[in-house]
Amino acid sequence: MPSDPEALVRAAEAAYQSLDIDRMMALFDPRIVMKWNGVTVAEGLEAVRQNHLDGIFGTLPDGRPKVRDYTIRKWLRAATGNVIGVEWEEDWIDVATGERYHGFGAEFWWLDADRLVEWHAYQAE
Repeated sequence: MPSDPEALVRAAEAAYQSLDIDRMMALFDPRIVMKWNGVTVAEGLEAVRQNHLDGIFGTLPDGRPKVRDYTIRKWLRAATGNVIGVEWEEDWIDVATGERYHGFGAEFWWLDADRLVEWHAYQAE
């Protein structure tokens, strides 16, 4: 069982809210496997980092962050054995287009020593 599931969820929420990629990556075990809507999108820490940078957590060609006014909220919904179930909701503005985005979904974390080794995320379309 994770040492404190609620504290892990709060740490993940704070890491993503900070937009600090190194802080985000500290949540993951080097063996991390990341699945998004049932598809493996990254395996290993560097691949997960690149996935984040290619997504909304990277920068535009001119060096500006891709997003502004980013907020995320996470809620612990279940914890059993080494698995945590989480719901999440996020909002941001795309810097390149000025469009506002809203996303929500659920995720399941398989943990080893309080670090994610498998991350299955599902986002509502």
